[in-house]
Amino acid sequence: VHFSSVRCGVPVVQTLHNYRLLCPASTLSRDGRVCEDCLNKMYPWPAITHECYHHSRMASGALANMIFIHRVCATLNTSVSGFIALSEFARAKFIAAGLPGDRVTVKPNFVNSRSAMGDGKGKYALFVGRLAAEKGIGVLLKAWTKLNNDLSLLIAGDGPLASQINEGTAAHRSIQWLGWRSQKEVSALMEKAKVLILPSLWYEGFPLVVVEAFAAGLPVIASRIGTLAEVVTDRRTGLLFPPGNADDLAQAVNWSLAHPSELEAMRFEARREFDTKYTPKVNYEKLMRIYRSVCHDFHKRPDAVSV
Repeated sequence: VHFSSVRCGVPVVQTLHNYRLLCPASTLSRDGRVCEDCLNKMYPWPAITHECYHHSRMASGALANMIFIHRVCATLNTSVSGFIALSEFARAKFIAAGLPGDRVTVKPNFVNSRSAMGDGKGKYALFVGRLAAEKGIGVLLKAWTKLNNDLSLLIAGDGPLASQINEGTAAHRSIQWLGWRSQKEVSALMEKAKVLILPSLWYEGFPLVVVEAFAAGLPVIASRIGTLAEVVTDRRTGLLFPPGNADDLAQAVNWSLAHPSELEAMRFEARREFDTKYTPKVNYEKLMRIYRSVCHDFHKRPDAVSV
C-alpha cells in the first residue's frame, strides 16, 4: 500500500498507535515490566528467545522478520510521508529507533465526552483498566494496606489477575471489585470519585481513561513513567509517584485527602486540560494541520508524481 500510494502521488500518513515497529510484542514490556531489549538491534532476536508474541517463538519470529525487512529496505523512511505519535515520549522513542524526526508529529488521542464535570463527593478512589501485571495491580493492592484513612478503592475491569483482586477484596473491606463496567457506568463512577489511580509499570500508549477522567474533572494519581508522566501534570491535574513504589502511592493518596482545597483545584485544572487538548474539535483541527503540512511537503519533493 505504501509503495503504490507513493507511485500514484498520494502521501501516506501512519499513526503509531503502539510500538510494533520497534517491538514484536508492540508494548516495550515483558513479564510486567519495561523491556527495551530489541530497541537498538537491527534484528530483534530477543523477542524470539522470550516468545514475546503470543508466547510463540514461531509467531515472534514472523514479527521479528517483518521489523527486520522494513529496516533493511528502509520502507518506512522512503514510503511514509508523515507519522503521528501519540505523545512526545513515544515520538522520542521512534526517532531514537531511526524514524526521521522531521516527519514525526505528536497528536494525542481524544474522547467525544458530553459529561458534565463531576463533584468528587464519593468516598472512594477508582481504578479502571485491564487487570494485568503491567498495570501495577499488585502495587495498588499493596498500597491500600498502607493507608491511614478510610477511603475505599473501587476496581472496574477484568483480566488475568482477577483472582488476585478477589484475594485483595477478601483481605481488605475497603477494596471492592466491580468487574467489567460499561462506558456509561464508568463515567458515572468518575464523576463521584476522589481520584483515579493508574499505577502502570510499562509505557502506556495513550490511555483514554486519563482523558475520560479529565473530562469528568477527576484528578489522576499515576506512575511517573512514559506518556503518563507527560499527560498528568504533578500537583496540577493530579499526582505522580515512582512506578512500582507502593509506599509513595499510599502517600500520594493520603496527601490528596489531607489537602481538599488543592484537590478541588486539580479538578478544575483537569477539566480545563480536557477542554484545551482532548476534545473532538481540537483533535480534528490538529489532524487537518498535519495532513495539510504532509501534502505540502510531499508535493515539494523532486520525485513527487503529479496526478
